[in-house]
Amino acid sequence: MALNDFDSVDEEDLCDVFSSYEACIMPTKDNIRKLIIQKPSFVTECWSPLLQCYLRSLLPNTGLEEVYRDLHVTNKKVLKLLQLPEDISKAEKLTLDALRQYIKRCSKDKLTAFLQFCIGSNLIIEIWKSVCATP
Repeated sequence: MALNDFDSVDEEDLCDVFSSYEACIMPTKDNIRKLIIQKPSFVTECWSPLLQCYLRSLLPNTGLEEVYRDLHVTNKKVLKLLQLPEDISKAEKLTLDALRQYIKRCSKDKLTAFLQFCIGSNLIIEIWKSVCATP
């Protein structure tokens, strides 16, 4: 909005945005485009070759696509996350069976909402694999 109609933007809101970027210059109608678009673009252009080189060494040989695919939620992956002790009561076993049936039948949207509710994320990350339910 500030790029299209600078005069209609609340000055306090603009200052808040720029202070979050630790900008030392108060934007004006003349320099707003440079501050919002050109500077970040220049920084991105400068860092891009370095980050590409560094990130390639961090990614596994199979690449980013596989890492991304591993993060996606499937019913099977969520079921594998459920780990309970063997010595549970009959009521707990029935509850677990009902939960497993629910997870098996969940649509992708409901499954991601379920994960978001339970673990605070809709992605399956390695740290969640070590989370176990305790009685």
